[in-house]
Amino acid sequence: MQCKLSIWVLATILLSYPKVVISAEILDYYPSCHYQILDTISMMQSLLKRRTASESDSIDLSVRSLLERIIEAASEEGASGVILTAKSVKMGAEIDDITLTKASSAKLGYVSFDAELISACEGEYTFSPKSTPVNKSGIRQTGITIKLPQSALRIALPPINLNRAFPKQPELIVEDISLAHGVFGIKVGMTPKSVGEVLGSPTSEFQISYGSKVQSYGRNLWVVFENNVVTHITNKNHWLSGELVNLLEFDNRFPARWHVENSVIAGMTAEALLNTKTGRFVNEDTYRISGNDKVNIDLKLTTFIAGNSSEMRVESYTYGDVEVDSRIAQDRFNRYEEGLYQRIFNRLLNQSSPDHQIGENVIGSLPILRARDNNGRTVRVYDFSLALVFESDHLTEIIVSEALFKGQGNQIKWHFGPLFLNQPAQELREVFGNDIYERDFDHWEVYSGNFKYDLYFTETDGELVLTSFLLDVF
Repeated sequence: MQCKLSIWVLATILLSYPKVVISAEILDYYPSCHYQILDTISMMQSLLKRRTASESDSIDLSVRSLLERIIEAASEEGASGVILTAKSVKMGAEIDDITLTKASSAKLGYVSFDAELISACEGEYTFSPKSTPVNKSGIRQTGITIKLPQSALRIALPPINLNRAFPKQPELIVEDISLAHGVFGIKVGMTPKSVGEVLGSPTSEFQISYGSKVQSYGRNLWVVFENNVVTHITNKNHWLSGELVNLLEFDNRFPARWHVENSVIAGMTAEALLNTKTGRFVNEDTYRISGNDKVNIDLKLTTFIAGNSSEMRVESYTYGDVEVDSRIAQDRFNRYEEGLYQRIFNRLLNQSSPDHQIGENVIGSLPILRARDNNGRTVRVYDFSLALVFESDHLTEIIVSEALFKGQGNQIKWHFGPLFLNQPAQELREVFGNDIYERDFDHWEVYSGNFKYDLYFTETDGELVLTSFLLDVF
């Protein structure tokens, strides 16, 4: 039995979320109270593939299966919560391409997780804004709060603004999804202004091609416009990387257990879906509720594995013109302004005091994505790899990633001061020396002057190389 109390230095308002834990669940945030680590476990799952699935689909499928096994193991040990502390994916040679529904699998490699199984807190179960290393979806998180080692620098934090304005989020009048009423009251053909009158201020907005844009509300509602009218709406994110989505503000108005036509619910099995007799399967994983040529509802099913059995369950929906191509245009986010990276780095080096902090107005480039994060800050993305986070118009965080958007490949060979993409870890040891604090083999913290770097690595051909970093500005 090991007792663990986490004390975090925060630069943002401390928000806690009361929650009664009945059975084991994977946590997105560390508890802000006393808890005990009952056990630490490591579990591995061979990568599984079903016919027509891509490599990323195979990984996603295997991750979901493994997370279910971890939850089951935690429940058997009497744990109330699971903290995923590490994730690893190793790819191997594909042996066969067969269908999971026939209870067979192909060995493509494996995915593994390390986890802490924890007890319930004493008293009220609450959470701090400190994110766990890996969230409940199996996505590695880049935390925005700071845990200082004994030798870390002393940091003076700016005053907390308790009077910041919160965005408009009206109560929903329509709380379900249907052909007649659309998605929570949003229908095909509505303008951004009319959508805003129903749902309020969007969490993020970005263009995917000339004349087409996407607005998100929280992390689970994505509204696609073409020529300023709604074409379709989905709860499935097709555009942003997990790293970028993890920055977005939550919107709790849209439940995870959504209803369609008062008969279909998220997680419903294929057999139960057929019994509703609301539509028909148009292929092995798509069930369509038909309206007219431009307004239908497609329900996507995914194979879930439990032990030696598997079944198809409803995972996501798309309402509206389900045939429209809403992929990001290949040339949309490919621009790379090397001068922008160097200009920001030089401004940071010459920032003499908090009174001379960098604001949005001095960046000199227009963002391609605008968003809010869960702490009321503004997020601006300037290309495929660069995101800046501002609080009260002061730059507080810089994120440089291998990929902030899906489906674009590795197209920007970024440089930022002494850092660059695929930089060998050994070279960074020479750059930062004793300033390095190794949290894990693929995650280092570096305290240098008024900066704190979180460096993230990937193993390529047996060598550890830099793929992304997060920089906190003090």
